[in-house]
Amino acid sequence: MTQISTKFRKDSTEGFRCKDCESPITVAIEPPIVSRLNPQQYASGKEELLTVLKRWEASGPKPVPSELQKEREIFDSWFDRVKKNGWTRLDVYNLIWDINKNHGGDVSEYALDELGEFETGITGFCASECIVRFPGDPETTYALCAHVRGERWK
Repeated sequence: MTQISTKFRKDSTEGFRCKDCESPITVAIEPPIVSRLNPQQYASGKEELLTVLKRWEASGPKPVPSELQKEREIFDSWFDRVKKNGWTRLDVYNLIWDINKNHGGDVSEYALDELGEFETGITGFCASECIVRFPGDPETTYALCAHVRGERWK
């Protein structure tokens, strides 16, 4: 057993349990899929990203550097486009969760790894200079880190 807090403990075989009553506790770890975009904007951006990710799959399980550079440029173009169309950090984060949850089998493992790497830049679980910038983000690296890692964008 591992103690998580004063009220909960982690049972290695059954998950989390209340220390007082021993009842199982469900822990939600994924964000709500709530977008600030209208459904058409979200669906369009999602379809475009899935197309980009499937292009990586067409490049093979591990693309050669020249192909990888081309695919990353296409991804960057998609990302610039959605930012210009009003997508926020939260919108992109929710889209990444949606794709991982509902379309993980539709794209290659390599493409999902690349998407996961991009997600670290969205959430700030990376070096401070690698945090992805959005319009309206704080100017200084210190303020950006506080904003992103403090989840003030959620």
